[in-house]
Amino acid sequence: MPLARSAVASLTLLALATLARGASAGSCTPDFAPVERELNAARARWTASRTTVYNFRLARTCLCDARLAGPFRVRVEDGAIRAAIYQGAAEGGIPDGTRVGEADLANVYTIDQMFNLVAAAIAKKVCSVQVSYDAVLGHPTKIDIDFDKETADEELRLTVSDVRTAAAFTKPAR
Repeated sequence: MPLARSAVASLTLLALATLARGASAGSCTPDFAPVERELNAARARWTASRTTVYNFRLARTCLCDARLAGPFRVRVEDGAIRAAIYQGAAEGGIPDGTRVGEADLANVYTIDQMFNLVAAAIAKKVCSVQVSYDAVLGHPTKIDIDFDKETADEELRLTVSDVRTAAAFTKPAR
């Protein structure tokens, strides 16, 4: 049973609760059409890559506990998180290689879940959404969502790096 099954409900509730706060009336009125076009093009590249087994490094920038910020090494198989470990978070008191606890998996996302978070933020017309994508595979490399211009420290900032697909796992060492 994948680690993420019970966390999916938590992730959904967390994302919906965060998006429910949304941008207050009149605080921001950005044009989301270009952001949505970029999202759709990037998601199409990711889907076309047919990547179902991959791992990557995920970090959250926040004024929060190290358990929430990571960074994490995340392994995904068939859309579900199979493993998530802390990587490089020793300064937060969490030793490298420590598995992310079940309760904290809601703070760890798959690539598809990140696409969904961006789409939900666009649909909600939050204050701002800025995303950078990998030119080849299309996965997000940086996500910056400001839900409400008037509220401090509610932003969601994620950095994705070192994405390795199943093909990279099976290449012989040179």
